[in-house]
Amino acid sequence: MGVMRFLWVVLASCSLIAQTNRIQTVPDDTRTVTLTGNRYPSARAEYEVGSASPGHRMDKMILALNPGDEQNLALDALIAAQQTPGSRSYQKWLTPEEIADQFGVSENDLNQVTAWLGSHGFTVDEVPTGRRSIVFSGTAAMVKAAFHTEIKQYLVNGELHYANASDPQIPEALAAVVLGTVTLHDFGRTSFRTVKQTVSDFASGGSNYLAPADFATIYNLNPLYTAGTDGTGTSIAIVGRTNITLSDVTTFRSYFGLPVNNPQIILNGTNPGITSDVDEAVLDVEWSGAVGRGATIKFVVSGSTSATDGVDLSAQYIVTKNLAPVMSTSYGSCESAMGTAELGFYKNLWQQAAAQGISTMISAGDSGAAGCDTASEATATGGKAVNGLCSSIYSVCVGGTQFNDASNAGAYWASSMNATTKESAISYIPEMAWNQSGSVSGGSDLWAGAGGASAIYTKPSWQAGPGVPADGRRDVPDVSLAASTHDGFLVVEG
Repeated sequence: MGVMRFLWVVLASCSLIAQTNRIQTVPDDTRTVTLTGNRYPSARAEYEVGSASPGHRMDKMILALNPGDEQNLALDALIAAQQTPGSRSYQKWLTPEEIADQFGVSENDLNQVTAWLGSHGFTVDEVPTGRRSIVFSGTAAMVKAAFHTEIKQYLVNGELHYANASDPQIPEALAAVVLGTVTLHDFGRTSFRTVKQTVSDFASGGSNYLAPADFATIYNLNPLYTAGTDGTGTSIAIVGRTNITLSDVTTFRSYFGLPVNNPQIILNGTNPGITSDVDEAVLDVEWSGAVGRGATIKFVVSGSTSATDGVDLSAQYIVTKNLAPVMSTSYGSCESAMGTAELGFYKNLWQQAAAQGISTMISAGDSGAAGCDTASEATATGGKAVNGLCSSIYSVCVGGTQFNDASNAGAYWASSMNATTKESAISYIPEMAWNQSGSVSGGSDLWAGAGGASAIYTKPSWQAGPGVPADGRRDVPDVSLAASTHDGFLVVEG
């Protein structure tokens, strides 16, 4: 460890990094700076169909804050110490309040920013613990006056969307503290799931399907269960933007012989009801509880607005409430579609999660190397890209594999299943890269395990080993498990 890095570790461990006030003058709306790269790629003139009405609601906008280079370096050093056995800080996690006091923006700067928002008529809904963002609401007219960008309507692929027509601007005096608006549009984050299909008799038909007991056998979880390690006493938080029907989960657990353990459904704001995202939500809740069968599953539901995706709101809620030591997110956006403020928001959020001892698990995606295209597209047009929600160094990016069992299925699957658990897997099954895209026989569209090199982040020191590309870039995914419909996961829905 170099001398400077050692000093940063000492300073971070001893909490000696002092917060400084970086807003030195009163914000002047006539002296602005442009937050470049913060307009959604599809908000283009050829898709424009009109302007939003002045009173159009822009609720739960997130203003991402920049704690400063000194605070970020010190927090990075502390996280490294928290992960180093023998360090005074080893596994001594911080609370969100400690994050705010040591690594957030100063209270003075926070008050200056909230006062500026208030001067334009915005309502400050929340200052999430950590002092690294502000949640606020208003109208399209307020956004235009404060951020000097108009909210317009765009018709893209038959769907009407609202989005800012140009990069937002903020007063020059705030530039040192404000990264920008995370989003000013309603183009949603991609839900990562494959094809949903009804299976009337999953013990026959030439295909195999995964019950919870199959997963436990294949990935050797049974010794852990026998030893009493099943998640009891801990919790898993799931990022959601739709509600679910609780009876689906209880039926799932009963049918597969799992112990009764109802998830907690936590509403962050107004109940959005059950939306088209329910497939993803049911899969995530049922299967996190199927593997961590004794864990408390905390499903956080935040409705999306015209300005902010519910995924962002739920993720922020979990971290700033320090809700669980493990969190799971099955959504994403390609890096190039995310603006500076979006990328900075998630980098800061996952950095805070790491310092709090939260293991952040995020899906890599399901469109192969084409992270800017949806898996159901026949041809990739967005180039090589990865999921920007999982490409920072503070998260675990989880990819997908495919079981290599087709040539000798009888060696891995029994001809009948257990009457109670519905198990039919015999042992571990060899895995290969998941590829069911149109490039292989029987495949279609872009369905495949996602991954590649980040265009934003350089390779962290810990990402080294046999097979890791020497490309100088952060490569994802970090780990991979079965994800293919070749041997699909069973869920109960409806």
